[in-house]
Amino acid sequence: MTAVSDVPAQLAFCESINDQRLTRALSQMRKGQRRFVRLLPTLLSINHARVPGYVSADACGGIQGFIPDKASLDSLNLRFDAVIKPAHQLARHVISSLALMGSAGSVAHGPNSDLDLWIVHRPGLNDNDRTSLKRRLAGIGLWAELSGLKLQCFLVDPEDFARQTSEPGMPKPLLLDEFYRTAIVLAGGMPAGWLIEPDQDARHATLTRALNRQLPGAKALVDFGELATPTPAQLADFAMGQLSRAINQPWKALLKLNLADYYSRHPHALLSRQTRLDLYNGMPPPDSYQALYEAISTDQPTPPWLGLMQRAFYFKTSAMLSAASPLLPPWQAMEMRALVKRWGWDGRRLRGADNTQGRDVRSLLGDYRALVDELTARFQSILLYCRGQAVMTTGHLRADVVARQLFARFEPKPGKVERINTGLAVAVHQPNLTISRAQFGWAALVDGDAVARFESLTQLVVWLHINQIIGDNTHLVIDGPDAVTEQVERLEYELLRLLHDPEPTPEAFQLPAFSDRQLYLLQAQDLRTPLGLPALAHLEVVSQNSWGEVFVTRFDGKAGFYEAFLEGLTNLLSARVGDGFDAIIRVRDQDHRIQPALDGYLRLLEDCADFFARPDYRAGTYVFRVAGAFYALAFDENEPSIVALPSMAALMHHLQQPRRLFGRVQLDPSTGITGDLLQACAMAAPGRVTYLIRFAQARATIWCIDEMGSIYRFTRPWHARASLAGQLTRFTQRSQWRQRASLVMPEPGDWDADVECIELLGQYPQVQFQPIEVTTGDAVDRLAVQAVGHWRADRTLAFEWRVGPQAFSALSHGPNLIGDVARAIRNARPSGTGYHAYISDLELPRRHEGDRNRPMQASQYLMHKHTLEAALAEALELCR
Repeated sequence: MTAVSDVPAQLAFCESINDQRLTRALSQMRKGQRRFVRLLPTLLSINHARVPGYVSADACGGIQGFIPDKASLDSLNLRFDAVIKPAHQLARHVISSLALMGSAGSVAHGPNSDLDLWIVHRPGLNDNDRTSLKRRLAGIGLWAELSGLKLQCFLVDPEDFARQTSEPGMPKPLLLDEFYRTAIVLAGGMPAGWLIEPDQDARHATLTRALNRQLPGAKALVDFGELATPTPAQLADFAMGQLSRAINQPWKALLKLNLADYYSRHPHALLSRQTRLDLYNGMPPPDSYQALYEAISTDQPTPPWLGLMQRAFYFKTSAMLSAASPLLPPWQAMEMRALVKRWGWDGRRLRGADNTQGRDVRSLLGDYRALVDELTARFQSILLYCRGQAVMTTGHLRADVVARQLFARFEPKPGKVERINTGLAVAVHQPNLTISRAQFGWAALVDGDAVARFESLTQLVVWLHINQIIGDNTHLVIDGPDAVTEQVERLEYELLRLLHDPEPTPEAFQLPAFSDRQLYLLQAQDLRTPLGLPALAHLEVVSQNSWGEVFVTRFDGKAGFYEAFLEGLTNLLSARVGDGFDAIIRVRDQDHRIQPALDGYLRLLEDCADFFARPDYRAGTYVFRVAGAFYALAFDENEPSIVALPSMAALMHHLQQPRRLFGRVQLDPSTGITGDLLQACAMAAPGRVTYLIRFAQARATIWCIDEMGSIYRFTRPWHARASLAGQLTRFTQRSQWRQRASLVMPEPGDWDADVECIELLGQYPQVQFQPIEVTTGDAVDRLAVQAVGHWRADRTLAFEWRVGPQAFSALSHGPNLIGDVARAIRNARPSGTGYHAYISDLELPRRHEGDRNRPMQASQYLMHKHTLEAALAEALELCR
């Protein structure tokens, strides 16, 4: 345990080490950045309207033991034209310590490294003061950006540190571990953990109080509590966080990812333990990042893996040792040279590594493959660790979400164009690049060697574009006619407008991927028809989805065109489910020109998406027409499909088919249908059977739109409007009552449908709707004719009949059954006339047409009724 008399000397030693780190850190920064860091404590200790961070007259701030010096105040006065007086200095000091954390001051810090700023405030700061402090830091952060610093600010309550909400992927023990080994205190108290022997952590609070009794209040130590050993769940969360970061910022994250692996095997060997032990014993601790590298490389890994870690360390610094770098201070250059010498790097190896700022695509491909292998292996090891420790990752770092991130960036998929620059280099370009035809497609050549091969020119250009291989200084040679050169230039222009650069957010991977950016490149010789289908050779679709993946998919012929259409529709519908939908869809011909003849394609695609995007319309049918044929588009198990219907009769047969779910029918303007079918489609409603009737002199045309949206059209004689409406209404109600009664467990939708009859008057577009009232006098059929169906042994349907009280069947009447039924109907009529007979009631077997689970629809009963009534009508003619 620390002796009381040693406390001032021990604190002085920690302060001297801290000052050395700060000096090293400042030497790694540019002039404006150094000025910002030096003035930061002063900015938080004064409150003046002209300086960054001002929010109000009673702003929160002030740092324990810190008094701004005259040089800092003069610098702020000069820079911001301010006159700072003693009254502007905050008397209340709410900040206990102000510290930088991260790679600053270490050998691994580079010009593009960010800085994490810890603002440790007094315990129990109220919400108003915390809000005021956050607003001040936001204003100061804006000035940091102008100085070229990536500053992240974290408010920390030391007493409540263990209970504060942790950052995703950075659990509290590992965050405190990193703080103890990397922190640089700019002002305020030192962390008590630097003065306490690690083995005494269980007595951390007691020892901190004892130490503080021997120190003046201005130098009071900050107590974060005991540094706990990370749990398996916390280590898994940390590893998942680094794995997720490694996808776009690989070099730093690779080192920390392997540190997570090291900690999983040595959970009690946190690197901060050695740092604290050295400080306690009065010895300078090792460089934080060198200590990290030494720890992860101790288990004698394979040379390829070790080479990747060495490159990760080197690229993290942006050292550029093969030439004098003005951004690298002498001490850092010297230590890095000693390190790479120990690795066995020669001048050639250094020069190759330093080309990472404008990197040759061939060397980049090697690191890309190594990165893919490493991240894949690490992800699998994390999963095995989680299974072995029986832990689960949570939040947006769940294993399935991180897996989606990895698959989106690295997994090969059909048509996917590979991104090889995943943060591996500042830029990728080639001074000389040739695009040339190859034996089976196209190739990109560097110095005569093919670095990439693709089936189509489109794929190649997209690959060059998304990897930013063609730069302003690239001498591009296109081996082909001028038309190919123009095609490349036009495609590049389209890609600049189509594909977006921002990386997908972690939240994007919570949902399945969808594409809202699509470019259709149609290769056709004849575009006279609205969609150019008859002469369509092939088309290519360039698309980017919400996971950042870019695809180039080829579709051939007419069938391929419809595949592309269905894929585009699916992507549009998926996109419209999410927030902020902003689809970009373009259609171009083979020369990337806008074709007015192709406008119909876009309109049709968007109209279909509008129709199916409504929740209750996904079970519907969209009908359009191309080159004289009808096409019905519908979804089955959430997958779209198109059915070709060569004629109007085929279309009507399709619309009358039974459905498992209610679905509406939408007729596209391309169908040219403007008659009664258009009105019938508009009348569909769940749980309602509607009869639209157009009366003529001898026969009525009847449209049945049933409770599931099926549409059936038929004609029949009539003699009174109300009588026909009454027959249809009673027949439908009886059928549904019987079906309802036979259900063991009714499902939603097995309701008694409302039935209405409406007369159509006038012609489109001035059609009028006249409800037909079913009067009380029509409530009973004058002659009850019932047919009861059953299956024969050969699976054909047979019927038994009842005409009033008389029963008829094949057993008793043989082949003359229908004739005997017709005569019975004729004889039962008082007038004896032979007017048309109708069936008042029909019972069908539940398992008819193979549907064992759902009752038949009203339209199905009508089809059987219409067929039987036609047979009766023929028999009545014969018995006159």
